[in-house]
Amino acid sequence: MSCFLSSADAINALATYWETMADRGCNTAEQSLTRAIFHAERAESGRDDFPRAAESARLLIRSESGSAWSACFTLLLESNLRAVNERYPNDSEMSETGPEYRSAAPLQIVKYWIQTKQTGKIVGILNSFEYQSDGAENWNQSVSYQICEQIRRFLLNDMLQSAGDDVNLSASFEAPEDPRETAMNAVLSKVNARAIA
Repeated sequence: MSCFLSSADAINALATYWETMADRGCNTAEQSLTRAIFHAERAESGRDDFPRAAESARLLIRSESGSAWSACFTLLLESNLRAVNERYPNDSEMSETGPEYRSAAPLQIVKYWIQTKQTGKIVGILNSFEYQSDGAENWNQSVSYQICEQIRRFLLNDMLQSAGDDVNLSASFEAPEDPRETAMNAVLSKVNARAIA
């Protein structure tokens, strides 16, 4: 398995999507980060200390100039770097970050994708990022993993909202007739109904 450092834009797109979606309704990105930290700590140690997770989230955001987006970007980058360094321990060139990692800012194009319901683009970015990062030891117990899970839930909610009435389909769903098959049967009926000369 190979492992590469995800581009600054890929990590940025995930952080921008996460922060935008986490700050919707009655929720905040800080609350979502708190939940991610809480679930990661529970996975790692079995600890159920929500106040401690909330304090960790507050401290992390404060250390990132008060930006939940920046905290998310940093967590995702660090997880990706950890996976690259574990895969290529003696190759500093593989984990070299340039100025684009240090001077990143939320991507407006991601907000446009959200507004125009084009968030499917985030699915590919998320899948690629996870492939590059999941080689790190204890990936499934990391805060970054929990953030990726939150992104996946946000994407699923986006899909369900765009499904309209189809969102209420259930286990009793009965498939409608395939329109292609119906059209083909109509053509065959006409062909078979012609007189043979």
